[in-house]
Amino acid sequence: MAMLCRMQQMIENGSQFIIATHSPILIAYPNALIYEFSQDGIVTKSYKETELFNSYYHFLHDSDNFMTHLLQPKEED
Repeated sequence: MAMLCRMQQMIENGSQFIIATHSPILIAYPNALIYEFSQDGIVTKSYKETELFNSYYHFLHDSDNFMTHLLQPKEED
């Protein structure tokens, strides 16, 4: 949170940032230009369209189900 506040101060003074992160908080910065890297290449997305946002959203809304699905044994072919 402190980083976002400091970034705002620096942006007001003309700074720009390129940030690589897995933090849903940092990519929530208003009017940020977000590039998502995937198997489809590099795509510009809004905050709520990102895989990062959706992963955290689903985890926080139903962590038990998320963990069950994530940790269930994989079936062998």
